[in-house]
Order: sequence, then structure tokens, then C-alpha cells
Amino acid sequence: MRSYFVRHTEKLLIRDEDLKELWAEDRIAIHYPTGKSGMGEEDCRNLDPEDYNGKRGRDRTAVSRLVELAKDGGYVWTESFVSEDKAAKAGCVEPGTNIELRDARWDLRGRDEPKRKDGDPAVLKTVKLTRVKIVPRREQVGLRAGRPRQGTISRWDVGDRLARFVRCLPPKHEWANLSTSQHEAVCAEYLREKHEVRTELPRLGRLLLPAGRTLQDVDLHGLAEDGREVFAQVTYHPRASSPAKKKLAALKPYGERGAHLVFFCRGTGPSPKGGIHFVSCDGEVLPWLDDDDGYARAMFRV
Repeated sequence: MRSYFVRHTEKLLIRDEDLKELWAEDRIAIHYPTGKSGMGEEDCRNLDPEDYNGKRGRDRTAVSRLVELAKDGGYVWTESFVSEDKAAKAGCVEPGTNIELRDARWDLRGRDEPKRKDGDPAVLKTVKLTRVKIVPRREQVGLRAGRPRQGTISRWDVGDRLARFVRCLPPKHEWANLSTSQHEAVCAEYLREKHEVRTELPRLGRLLLPAGRTLQDVDLHGLAEDGREVFAQVTYHPRASSPAKKKLAALKPYGERGAHLVFFCRGTGPSPKGGIHFVSCDGEVLPWLDDDDGYARAMFRV
């Protein structure tokens, strides 16, 4: 079964008391009131995704994801702004679960909606979670770091990590079970080490910028022990894939002034080419991580 991420924010435009009721009942919900005919006098109650045509297809996509989740089942991580102490919940939706329409009330929160006012009837599409676990904000930080940035309901590519967490099983030590942020952190630490086999690799002395999301084409920017800069890209894609080739092309210009370039990807062994050091995430970095038992246990636990 797939994994999903669901968030309840103030943008749902639903009263706090209604959202608290859903949270107490271990229910996730979406509120997309507009059907094909536009905003009518009542919220749209249909469950056919084709009956929705909201801005940029978001309405149709959200309803489609909820229908898919209810039909096929899946593992869910959900967060709500009404949760105490910002705790999340992780749970399961059993295959064949019914989507329940829940009556609630609008809360415009200061927004201007010509056809709605505070307290008007609202209709939510809701699904019940089972095997629910409360997740305090200090736990499962790795999963939290990789959650989607936008959207009420999204498919979530976290390998089987969420599934095993819900089922109370230890995480498998697989590259896919680490988030993008964790990939970048582990690769930075890998470059700090002295490698007896990969003696040609630059050894990272200091990071110059936080790992990831800082530069458009680069995930790691630091200073090597030989005084030269290091620029590295970390990707989950195999080296021969089209996305990896595009990232590689974007990385190359950073080496024009003598900087070290390192490309971390899947399914490739040591093969320096054109001044770029290729490192296999699954063939080299993951075995190195597993050799450091304390670091590995902590990285897969968070």
C-alpha cells in the first residue's frame, strides 16, 4: 500500500471545533466545496474527481487521492494545526474504507468569499484511520523533514518507512528509507572521512552553507582540506537516468575555477570522469553508514 501525507491547516476554512472533533476521532478530511458548476449555494458533495475543476486541477487531484486511499488502503501521516504540542499522527486506512461526508461550519478567517459567510454549512469528505500512533514533534524527525511542502493530501515517497513505523517494525537500513535531507547529511559526513579505497576523493573540512535547498544546482558546498571548494549534488536517481544527467550538467560549471565536484547517485561505482567524482549512494555510502553502528541506528530511528 502507498504512503500519504495529509495536513489540516487554517486554509481549510473550517471552524476549529470541527477540526478538533475530527482529530479526536482519528479522521482525516478534505474540504473542496467547488464543483464543475462553480461555487453553488451548498458545498459540493460528490465523490467523483471528474466533478471538480478547481484552480490548476488541485481540487480534482485531492479528491482523486482520497478516493484512491479509501479504495486501495494506505499508510498516512497527518498533521493538524489544532493538535496540541504540534504532535502528528500516523496510521492506516484499510482497503475498502468508506468515505464519510461530515457536516461542519465555515470559518472564513477574514477572507472574502462572496457566496459564503462564517457559520455557513460546510461539507467535508472524511476517512477513518486505524492503528493510530501519536507522534510527538521530537520523534521521527527524519520523516518530518521530508514531508511535502504544499497540498492537503499527497502521495508520499518514503519507501516502506512509514508502513513499518505504523506496524511497529524496525526500519530497514535502505537508502530509500532516508529522507532527502538525511541523504544530504550522510553524504556530507561521508566526505569528511578518510577513505582508504577512494583516496582521490576530496576530504571535506568545513561546510560553507547548510546542506540542501540553498543553491539551485548544488546540495553541498564546503571547503576541502586542501583549501579548494567542494560542490556536490546528491540525487536518488540512477546515474544513467535523464534526471541525473540534467543534474550532472547543472553541476559541471561549478568546477570552472578548480573546485572539487562530487556527484552522489544510485547504481554507480567509482568512475571519475571529466574532473567529477562519482560516488554510489547504495554501493558505497550506505555500507559506510552501516559500518558506523551508532550513527546508522540513530539515522534510521529519527
